[in-house]
Amino acid sequence: MATSTASPQTQSYNHLPTTLASSTHPILLRTLEPEDNVAFAAILSDPRNTEHEAGSPPDHMELSVATGAIARMRDSAAAPTVVSAPEESGLGKVLSGPGRVNLAIVYLGGDAAGSVIGLGGFGSIKDLSRATGEPVADVAAEPFERVGDVGAMVNAEYRGRGFAAEAVRLAMEWGFAPAGRGGLQLDRITATTRAANAPMVRVLAKFGWEGRAVPAQGPEGKDELTYSMRADEWEARSRK
Repeated sequence: MATSTASPQTQSYNHLPTTLASSTHPILLRTLEPEDNVAFAAILSDPRNTEHEAGSPPDHMELSVATGAIARMRDSAAAPTVVSAPEESGLGKVLSGPGRVNLAIVYLGGDAAGSVIGLGGFGSIKDLSRATGEPVADVAAEPFERVGDVGAMVNAEYRGRGFAAEAVRLAMEWGFAPAGRGGLQLDRITATTRAANAPMVRVLAKFGWEGRAVPAQGPEGKDELTYSMRADEWEARSRK
């Protein structure tokens, strides 16, 4: 749950720590802790997890690299969501917030209860111009929207149980929730995956998303699919 501080013109909400519990699956999502470094390194050293990732993931992630990555992720997640005084809608406008909030997927069942079995959350959150879709350098200069890119990666032995879809759903529900209720109050959520990543394409299709094809860039590139959903679209879908 987010904690808050207030001034006459703004309200600040902190997201570290955050825990998102599932009511339907034996998992929860939470912000990464320093002691997750061993599991983090193992997840990102498994080629079954990284075969569809961009770039050239390492065959083996050193523990020191994992420790540094988690520290940077926690630094970003520690940035509060700052909201202006409430408008007619009852919500204030988000003025600033974390640049990403990476989450651990934790298994709660059986002998492995408490194990980190994957990664999820928002790998990037950007302020994008409503007119051009490009990043905004000065949020006071033009209308912008807060856009988070969601994803999920689950260890192979835990796949086929709906955990990835539930991790995405939990993150999206939290991402669109008002800051005053502990959420990120995003305006839009996106997802990007390789077209060849059939399991993730199926996961995203469960939310009514249809991917827009992005042709490969360069001779060794691979086609991608991009997805986008606004807060009002998510709300309408949640009411069905």
